[in-house]
Amino acid sequence: MLGASLGWRRYVPFIGYHHVMMIVILIAIIVLSILLAGCTNTGLNSVYLLSLKYIHSPSTPKTSSLLINPGLQTTIQGVVTPMTNGTANLEVRIGYMGLCIRQSSGWICSSSAQTLADIVLETNFASGDPLNLIYIGTKFKSEMIFNGLVFATIPLLAIAFVLLATFPGWHEEVDDDGSEREVKPFPSRAVSYACLAILCIASLLVFVSIFWQHISASGAVVMSEQMTYGAVQGTTGTAAMVMGWLGVFLVLFAMIGIVVMIVSIKALDRLANH
Repeated sequence: MLGASLGWRRYVPFIGYHHVMMIVILIAIIVLSILLAGCTNTGLNSVYLLSLKYIHSPSTPKTSSLLINPGLQTTIQGVVTPMTNGTANLEVRIGYMGLCIRQSSGWICSSSAQTLADIVLETNFASGDPLNLIYIGTKFKSEMIFNGLVFATIPLLAIAFVLLATFPGWHEEVDDDGSEREVKPFPSRAVSYACLAILCIASLLVFVSIFWQHISASGAVVMSEQMTYGAVQGTTGTAAMVMGWLGVFLVLFAMIGIVVMIVSIKALDRLANH
């Protein structure tokens, strides 16, 4: 056990600063990839942007002078309550690339909303979706969120990862007196600036995308609950929000790390020249 520990520690000095940045970027790629794949299969049904489900207990009728047609509340409850048999027997979860529905038999996920709608009809579950939540979820996925920016971020991060992999590592050199020493050359300035530029673009894209995701999902929750007068409960996906903002933090961390590295190399180079 002691020998294995000493063997592992022997390689620690050879782990460079750029290796840490590579690990951060790799984690960011994995997190953002899982976020994009949310709701494409049952194993990822907890990674969703928005959840819509019927609630069995009718809400207290709203009273306001702004309600031109207050009887609409009773109409919607009259449609929803009998069909759901007093239970919340349908939940729709929406991800970037797929949807999930929960039936009595469990979760069913697919990238095709039509497939889910056909399954609902085939299993005589049509009465469980009186307000067409599958259709509403599909419109939210297609018209209110956009996954293109996250898709563009991932290959940019992959390019930055490859560029960092080209940075020189520690190696041994022989001095004029014949003694060996371990040295590590400075990385190419052009490659460093290229990596920084790519990470700047990636950080901007992922920030805009996740901020857009957060605002869209939060707004959809409020509108769905208000438009159905409490017959539908909307929630934002905690896992998706955490993954999204974690991805933003990791990309920004890597970008700042490269900035610190470039500034440090400039300072060391200036000191060496003097």
